[in-house]
Amino acid sequence: MLHPLLRFQQDASMATSKYCVPTIGCAILGAAQIFICVSGVVRVNGNAPYRYKQGLTSFFCVTLSLGTAFTTVVGAGVG
Repeated sequence: MLHPLLRFQQDASMATSKYCVPTIGCAILGAAQIFICVSGVVRVNGNAPYRYKQGLTSFFCVTLSLGTAFTTVVGAGVG
């Protein structure tokens, strides 16, 4: 069974993929999202307990996924 945050993150990523027309802007947003998620894992990795680290990283990734999806939908609506 998936952690609720991970399931939510997957749903947000799928929504982003579905509504994101393959453009350079979406590619840049996706790369930035991956970079920030990975660097978030590394940064929090210091002395934090594993559960805290995992939760914080998931929160950042979910926030980024939602931000990307929102930007894509708003951009598509305006364009």
